[in-house]
Amino acid sequence: MRGRLFFRGVYFLPVIVASGNSLKRLTEQGAATLPIFKQYDLYTIMLNYIPEQLLTPLLTMMDSLMIVMWGSGVQIIIFMAGLQSIPVSLYEAAKCDGATPWEVFWKITFPMMMPMILVSTLFTIVDSFTKVDNQMIKYNWTLMFNKLSFGYASAIGWIYFAFVFLVIFIVLFMFRNTSALAQERR
Repeated sequence: MRGRLFFRGVYFLPVIVASGNSLKRLTEQGAATLPIFKQYDLYTIMLNYIPEQLLTPLLTMMDSLMIVMWGSGVQIIIFMAGLQSIPVSLYEAAKCDGATPWEVFWKITFPMMMPMILVSTLFTIVDSFTKVDNQMIKYNWTLMFNKLSFGYASAIGWIYFAFVFLVIFIVLFMFRNTSALAQERR
């Protein structure tokens, strides 16, 4: 594909620009929200058609869409690399055998992408647990540098590490079971 390097850069640039302290400052200035809801008073317009109990969480999710897009550059690069690593000959052979697009996805694309899905999932978990706006990281930082309670902060850090490790272990166990089921179907 022409311009592949350009698109990779476009997808990955927000990860570089909006990392760490710069993301914190951007969110404090309101750059991480979509101003269209406040500018055009879409909340009151949509309230006529959607109940408030459903509309408020929906708009909150839409408002945080910008942060999700900023943090998804690495995953996009991983998936692009995974999709490009699947040999075209597998698709050609499946087409010659009369496989439908649905079968091609479940028998070729999805199993070949499982390692990329695992890496992307693990990266997302670790990234979410170590973000600057994570409340646990903020609390530990306050304990360590404002209250000078190094022992307590260290203990909390180790407990937090154990919790993150447990979550990663559970995800690895789930992916192992998923890949085992995929191998049994073959």
